[in-house]
Amino acid sequence: MSEIRAITFDLDGTMLDRRATFEVFARSQIIRFARFFTDVDHDLFFDRVVELDRDGSTSTERVFAGPAEEFGLPEEAVTALPADFRDRFPLECVAFPGLDDVLSRLNQAGYRLAVITNGGVRIQQRKIDVMGIEPAFDYIAISESEGVRKPDPEIFRRTLERLDVSPEEAVHVGDNPGADVAGAKAAGLRAIWHRGPRFDAAPGADAEITSITQAPEVVTRLGAGT
Repeated sequence: MSEIRAITFDLDGTMLDRRATFEVFARSQIIRFARFFTDVDHDLFFDRVVELDRDGSTSTERVFAGPAEEFGLPEEAVTALPADFRDRFPLECVAFPGLDDVLSRLNQAGYRLAVITNGGVRIQQRKIDVMGIEPAFDYIAISESEGVRKPDPEIFRRTLERLDVSPEEAVHVGDNPGADVAGAKAAGLRAIWHRGPRFDAAPGADAEITSITQAPEVVTRLGAGT
């Protein structure tokens, strides 16, 4: 087994605490658009959009426009709330605790680092900017600009070419069993599954973590073949 020289990271659900971020955003949105909610139970509306969001797996329109109609909000809310999400959600980003220390340790250890994330450039790049993590990475691959999405192995191969490492020398860390684990494995990388609330198992993962703070130790162990 080759030495690990590079680590690629998923963004949402791996470095970014997607659920905590969405909950912060949803509460702040209700406050910003208080005029829509004068006759609506705020907690019930909040619970409904969190339920529908399913940690980012549901379309924006369904998450916000649906409840807007369901709760009898003004017609303006049907378009205003989804638009507000696309514009402001990245500003509420909450990183998993310990992320900055993890990235610093991996940089100091000499690993080449990259982000591989599905999504639009505007919203994904803003998340990265707000989190302040871009300086830690040698390359950032966002599916919209790459023209290919995880789990397609091409986005992994292309990223490793930018890092000048072979798939055998790389490991990917992500929370999605399909997009991250299966995608990375198909491209020849090893895969570390970051267990979260969305999925019960990740078949094929080489290792599992429950906190991003465990990543450096697990990468070292995989590199040693243990």
